[in-house]
Amino acid sequence: MIAWVCLVDRFDGRGRLLGSWRSGALAVTVALIMALVAVVTTAFLLPNASHVPPAAVALVGAGVSRRGRRQQETVTPLTAFLSLGVTRLLARLEERLDADRADWCDDMMQGFKNHWQMQIFADSVQRHLTARARDDKRKLKAVDERYEEVTAAFAHLTDVETGLDEACRENVTGLLGPRPRTLAETRLSRRAFGEAEERCKLLLRLAHEHGRRTDDRSLRKLKDRDSYTAGRNVPGRQRTSQRARWWGRRESSSQAR
Repeated sequence: MIAWVCLVDRFDGRGRLLGSWRSGALAVTVALIMALVAVVTTAFLLPNASHVPPAAVALVGAGVSRRGRRQQETVTPLTAFLSLGVTRLLARLEERLDADRADWCDDMMQGFKNHWQMQIFADSVQRHLTARARDDKRKLKAVDERYEEVTAAFAHLTDVETGLDEACRENVTGLLGPRPRTLAETRLSRRAFGEAEERCKLLLRLAHEHGRRTDDRSLRKLKDRDSYTAGRNVPGRQRTSQRARWWGRRESSSQAR
């Protein structure tokens, strides 16, 4: 129990230990090894502590002691051996938590049909996070910074889409309406859309790092609601294209004849 509490405290705000079966298996393995080390130390080493050379105690302590951030990024074989593999498992667990968080954000951003739905969902996520971090100034600051980046990315995306639509409308190809976008224009639009999507994922990272598993259902309900709302109120959706109006007039004239 103590080993698990220490593990939870170590990764607080850095991911979910039970976010997937892989991270859960690694977390349980680390906790069991830490508990085993504690039992062995209590049962065998402490009664014979007077016979253990001081140099050996210092060497083992150097292997399992807390190190700086730069030293924690790399785990030497000696350190892994002295800490009975716990250090290397902790590094693997941290990498697994990062991968789980990235997979979760990718899954949450799936299913949007246009950037209007994505923008409305980002607004809902910002309000969701702000309501749950009113007393934590550090979290509120992080949410505000990420949301400002999201707002700027969507403003840029809107400017790009507006400019491309105007450029296509200026070159009308007869009765068929605006010309299609060129390959360069399509790439520019996708690049702006991808940037906005990435900013939304960075905002969702905060929800995964500081939120609970029960909050996932609330976020998915917000996503479904916002997708339905934005799908019915997309700007320009109710307006018919020039080609459709021309085809309708043609059908009407044919029936009149």
